[in-house]
Amino acid sequence: MGIVHWLKRVLEPKRPRSSPASSSEPATTPKEEAAPSIVHESVAEPPLSPTVETVQQSPLSLTVEPVQQPQQPALQTAVLPEPAPPVRQVSTPKSQPPTPSRATWISVDKTVLVGSYCLPGLVYVGDNLKGISTHVSTEPALIRPQLKLDEAKPDRNGNWISEWPSYSEIPSASRAAYLEWLADGRCDSQIPLGYVYLFFYGLERRVLRDFRRAKRPILTELCTIMIEVERLQNLYGDQETFGEETRQFLDICRFLLPNQITALPPPWTFESVEMPLSLEVGLGTLAATQTPLPADWALSWVMHAFPSKLRTPASRCFSEWRSWFKHEYHQNFGDGLLLDPDPDQTLPADTVIYQPTSVSFGGNIKLDIPERPKIANSEAILERLLPLVEAGMQTLDPYSRWLGRNPEGQGSYSALLLLPLELMVECASPQVKAFRAWVENSLSERDIAVVWGQDLLQQWEDPPPDKLTKSEATVLSDYLTRLGIGIEPDVQLGGKPPASNQPYVLFRLPETFRSEPSDKFKLATLLLHLAVMVVVADGAVTVPEFQRLQNYLASTPHLQDSERARLHAHLQGLLVDKLSLRGLKVKLQPLSVDRKLAIAKFLIHLAAVDGEINPSELAILTKLYPLLGLESQAVFSHIHEMTVETLPATVTSSTPNADASQMETLQLDRALIDAKMTESATVSALLADVFTEDELPEEAVEPDGIPGIAGLDQQHSQLLQHLSQKSEWQRQDLEPLVDQLGLMLDGALEIINEVAFEKCDDPLTEGEDPIVIDVDILQMLLSAD
Repeated sequence: MGIVHWLKRVLEPKRPRSSPASSSEPATTPKEEAAPSIVHESVAEPPLSPTVETVQQSPLSLTVEPVQQPQQPALQTAVLPEPAPPVRQVSTPKSQPPTPSRATWISVDKTVLVGSYCLPGLVYVGDNLKGISTHVSTEPALIRPQLKLDEAKPDRNGNWISEWPSYSEIPSASRAAYLEWLADGRCDSQIPLGYVYLFFYGLERRVLRDFRRAKRPILTELCTIMIEVERLQNLYGDQETFGEETRQFLDICRFLLPNQITALPPPWTFESVEMPLSLEVGLGTLAATQTPLPADWALSWVMHAFPSKLRTPASRCFSEWRSWFKHEYHQNFGDGLLLDPDPDQTLPADTVIYQPTSVSFGGNIKLDIPERPKIANSEAILERLLPLVEAGMQTLDPYSRWLGRNPEGQGSYSALLLLPLELMVECASPQVKAFRAWVENSLSERDIAVVWGQDLLQQWEDPPPDKLTKSEATVLSDYLTRLGIGIEPDVQLGGKPPASNQPYVLFRLPETFRSEPSDKFKLATLLLHLAVMVVVADGAVTVPEFQRLQNYLASTPHLQDSERARLHAHLQGLLVDKLSLRGLKVKLQPLSVDRKLAIAKFLIHLAAVDGEINPSELAILTKLYPLLGLESQAVFSHIHEMTVETLPATVTSSTPNADASQMETLQLDRALIDAKMTESATVSALLADVFTEDELPEEAVEPDGIPGIAGLDQQHSQLLQHLSQKSEWQRQDLEPLVDQLGLMLDGALEIINEVAFEKCDDPLTEGEDPIVIDVDILQMLLSAD
């Protein structure tokens, strides 16, 4: 190791030395290869990522200043502690990327295998790469695959890594910990800072050594490196001096391309600081070339000009705020504002100095900056931008507060529902993006798609749950609605939360739709449920029966377009679902006698449309009639009425009083049925009697003297009846009633939920405050004997 390298490590005052658990390094084992002294660099210049266009740059001068030679301090030793135990198994990928023998820069879109670690790009790997300074024999950032790795005991605590590490010199356990951090995506916020610097050294070399020698465009790769440094800055910027050092590095990156500076990320701040020179140079470049002001640079300018105006949403959800500003900026200013140069003021040519953190350089870097004009009327432009900045913070206030309570929820479904629609795609997590892609693919060739709950839940969440709670199902419904997609059944419209063993229907919503269903839509859905039970009773849906169902859907002018679209989706779900009579009695009970009779006649016509009524259809009709308040035997009289009103009857069955399950198929005159349906008994005419009333009557609720419901005593039955008035309750609204009844709220709800589990296999309520009522379970309890 050269004298400059050694002096840099032991005397550099730039980063104060922290006190590790142990400051001793183990001696290099004989099996480890020591770093050789290299007289000349044998590596070829690594290739650079191409860009779309090349902009001619002003000549830059780069000089290196030697480091002053301080006096040698005394060395310290300490006892070596036990290393931390391994926490994971590292597996070798099946398709192994090659490990280079010569020193190579691994680009961002490549990976490389070192030991059992598959490393992402932005690193140097190989051998024979000396430092930039002639006093540094081996580049500190170079990952040398031939050196030993102690993968069984990686030094994750950084006990043995020095303040200015070199990969060739740190112990094998430290090398293993460093490669593990790289392989895991460089995301561990608890990793010792020495490993972060070791990676950062390579970025410095790539930018300040390779790029200034490059003959190809460097803009794209330089942007990539700057974005990565910004990410590291967010993770580790509050540790020691890393935040300030990365800020200076990002500035020197901008000065590498003065004519393309605004194509690079601008400087950001949330504190009151002096206007950065790179920001002034960037604005001056735009004014000199009459190039529109990019949205990011406009936001950066306002942030530096008005730091006191920045509130919590700006810092807590910066990426979302930045995206919102960009969207609104282009909505208001098109391609961007044009800046006018000030004819009387200029930024004179200057020289900036950067002190690298890596000892590989052996001194400071100097870059010359060309002259640029200052901006005319800058205050007026900033006043035009400030309202957008403030509006963005106000828009994101609810999202920011939610994120404060749920710091790990960024990008989740619940978080996205609080964002403007234009940010939902950009700010979604990978899981959410994958779910949206699956939904869109399901509807790519059709407007309605039937999916099974198992597939839906598997795409929704990883690992998939067996079923969603009502609150989770509400989030699913709201998220799909934001995408312009509906789901049937919908928990917000009385459906049960999705479960893995049930079918669901996804469909595209019309541009205008109502979120709350009308009473007539509820009735239409109920009638469709009854109709499907009749047509599927024999296990098959005939073409005439299906056509009659389609005619029914077409004969619903009393519904809005969105309700009719939902009704079509509801039909598809009913045709593949396993239907039962459970809960129908409660839904039918409030209907008037005339309306129930009209429904019964419609069901008879539907069963007879194919010219016969088989025993299965007769059986289901005789079960449905009592739910409509009619005698079971009235089925036969209604069939008789339909066939004798204008033509002779052709019913060939036995007497109407016979048991429906033992009846033979009733053969009906098809011509007679068609004649009846084309005269006065068309679908529309039948349905007109069903939908004549303007509103459905409210279910009567007796406040006092309620008999026991579902086996509950009078007090709990009164509470249950009271709960039926709303689907969601605040605790404070229920506590006065339970006090009057002499009950404790939590205990009373527990008793009711036990009864619900016994009778319905699900609880009635969810949550503590608010308390959410499962409407389906409620209806089943109220109808229980």
